[in-house]
Amino acid sequence: MIGSSKSHIWRIESGRVSVGIDDLGRIADALDVCVSKLISF
Repeated sequence: MIGSSKSHIWRIESGRVSVGIDDLGRIADALDVCVSKLISF
């Protein structure tokens, strides 16, 4: 849905790579949430 491979998504989810702002925006769009909902401080 976001135009990334399953392996790339897995690496993001597992913390092996940092998510870029572009990917973060596409993930938020796919989940129909604001980017701020995906970011925890």
